[in-house]
Amino acid sequence: MSNAIEDVQLGDGGSAVPCFTQLKPARDGGSIVLSLIGKVKGSPYHWMHKKAKGYRCNGEGCPACKAGVTQSWTAVALAAAYLRGGGIEIGYVPMSRPAFREVRALNGGKPRECNVKLTSVGGGYAFESDSGPARWTGDEAMRREVEAARNDARIDALIESKLYDQLTDAEWERVLAGKSAKETEPEGWE
Repeated sequence: MSNAIEDVQLGDGGSAVPCFTQLKPARDGGSIVLSLIGKVKGSPYHWMHKKAKGYRCNGEGCPACKAGVTQSWTAVALAAAYLRGGGIEIGYVPMSRPAFREVRALNGGKPRECNVKLTSVGGGYAFESDSGPARWTGDEAMRREVEAARNDARIDALIESKLYDQLTDAEWERVLAGKSAKETEPEGWE
């Protein structure tokens, strides 16, 4: 999973984002206000405790499922965080299944139409409706930035890159055996 996608230009160069970053408060107990602006991708995954790494589930017949490795679920949403001096920062917000359900219930089931207060709480996040309608809808410059991000063809790939890596069944078998997912051959061996 690559977390270093830099110099992403959204739209036709009208909006420059220094990097596609996770939107989160600067400290535990801190809060930011943001709006979910579209595109949410979710995926079941298996967490490998010994490797301290997660990999996406392959679905029916997945070797990790057959081996009894606990399955979880995660989602990543495209969002716009509101900056103190005005303006927005486009990025992503990761969510567990309980957080996703919590967010989905905001504003009467219309979370994309309101402002969301995201608070960092003990290694996780709490989401609550801050007020509506979403601030970006009332500001022309913010609206252009959000629309550019929503319409950018690369956004799907950027959001997808924030989910766990997908392994083939053979790679899963190697990981379950305690080896590296990618088979490597010593130099000189063919």
